[in-house]
Amino acid sequence: MKWEYKIIETGKSNKGWLKGIYSQGKEIGDNDMNQLGQEGWELVSAFAVSGSAPGFGTKANPDQVFMIFKRPIV
Repeated sequence: MKWEYKIIETGKSNKGWLKGIYSQGKEIGDNDMNQLGQEGWELVSAFAVSGSAPGFGTKANPDQVFMIFKRPIV
């Protein structure tokens, strides 16, 4: 079986990371994820990259999150 892949790079909003996930200025929500699923995309991995490491007693928020999707080539 052959696969094709899609990578979506997201970042935090100016309203704070917990307020939403944004990609290219557009918020990614449940409807967007459901649409990807209907198109046959399956999330296979996600990882966060932070510009700074957490310090003692602090917790760094990720600057970017990468979501990797795959679907079979028909």
